[in-house]
Amino acid sequence: MKRQKSLPYCEANKKTTSVDDPSTVLAVLADEHAREILSATGCHPQSAEELEATCDLSSSSIYRKVDCLVELGLLEEQFQPSTEGRHRREYQSNVDSLELTYTSADQFTLEITWRDRDTY
Repeated sequence: MKRQKSLPYCEANKKTTSVDDPSTVLAVLADEHAREILSATGCHPQSAEELEATCDLSSSSIYRKVDCLVELGLLEEQFQPSTEGRHRREYQSNVDSLELTYTSADQFTLEITWRDRDTY
């Protein structure tokens, strides 16, 4: 069972999105731990507990960074049902690649290529 959040930069059925003002995305990605979370969730979904161990961060730090990445649409939050009644949250990267381009005087464009959602 997946819970879909709004993806501000990810348009439905569009593989690539250009972001004219990439400052918000770049500010989040300037954090090495945010990049590490995206990398760690690129191959398979991971829970917050798994990310804590992988990134060597506290639970509160993981959730702050995950919330930012989910809000931007770079990370997808999924709920995995459990027979014990407790659903497990897992996170999966939505990003295949990011490309920052200098277009003119003080102008940058960020192009995000999204992962095919049918592959995970």
